Amino acid sequence: MADFVFALLAQITAGSVLHPAHVSRRLACLQDVHAFQIDMFRSLLHGAGRMPGVASVLLVDPACHQNFGDTMLSEGELSLFASVGWDHGTVVQCNLNQARYTRGKCADILGPHERRPRFAVALLHAGGNWGSLYMQVHAPRMQLLRTLLQRNVTVIGMPQSMFYADAEGARKDARAIASYTAAYPRAAARMTLLWREPAHLLRARALFPSVRNELFVDVAFHLGPLLPRLAQTDVLFACRTDHESTGVCARLMGSVAAQRPDLRLLQRDWAQLEQPDKGAAHHAGRCPARALMASALEMLTGVHVLVADRLHITVLGYLALAPRVVLLDQSYGKVAGGGAPPPHPPAPP
Repeated sequence: MADFVFALLAQITAGSVLHPAHVSRRLACLQDVHAFQIDMFRSLLHGAGRMPGVASVLLVDPACHQNFGDTMLSEGELSLFASVGWDHGTVVQCNLNQARYTRGKCADILGPHERRPRFAVALLHAGGNWGSLYMQVHAPRMQLLRTLLQRNVTVIGMPQSMFYADAEGARKDARAIASYTAAYPRAAARMTLLWREPAHLLRARALFPSVRNELFVDVAFHLGPLLPRLAQTDVLFACRTDHESTGVCARLMGSVAAQRPDLRLLQRDWAQLEQPDKGAAHHAGRCPARALMASALEMLTGVHVLVADRLHITVLGYLALAPRVVLLDQSYGKVAGGGAPPPHPPAPP
């Protein structure tokens, strides 16, 4: 911890403005990431033989809640879909758990089983984790997955992280997906799962060998770049306050405060974002993502160094051109597990 504290202090004193050359490199990197995401997403659609038309795309359970990282993923997905030619009117959205009050229930939107499938492609939202960490999200997702494959809908799981608390949970999902792909014609060819971390991709290929599994860049990167702000706070510690916290972030802030009492330090988490009026959002039938984004960017306003153990606030800091972004890991290694994307989209199977 002591070595890390001194390394962080060195970053703090290295200057409060991102060098123009660094800005250029970061923007070039984002441009490459966007191109990769668009090319690979199109290849997945062509590989599945589906390039949907108007009102034929279903986005399942896009997050709109206090954990703004998941809401960032929803907005990144919509931005990516727009890049491949689907505007917001083309993509129908439905709620299982994370969309909350802003979307109709998926079962109501899909309608009776006898009805001819309305959707060519269903996209499983990237937030909420895959596995047993948030069963209130994952269990209804797995149930809907069966319904979609049964109705001959192509399913693409947007890039996720995976965590199972025990081996039996993983085996249960493996058996379920194997049974779905065996029971319904061409179901295996109509299902693709995308993963953010190479280690999770390898595990997914071992657990779910009957479907396609690929590595894909975190879709929140499709939101950027965002406008930077002038530095007013030396260090923002964006420390988790939920059960994924390791406590390292808060202890690090205490160590820095003890070493440098002259620094302007601030501690925040997603839960402290200013929340928009839920009643107005419900009445309008949409997620107040823009208001949440403004609140999140306000939290980053004037930050010289961002230290965080939340994956997507570090993504937001990168997109907003924060001069220094320091990543800490959370409880099961999601942050450290991230890897570079493959150089080219894989060929369709």
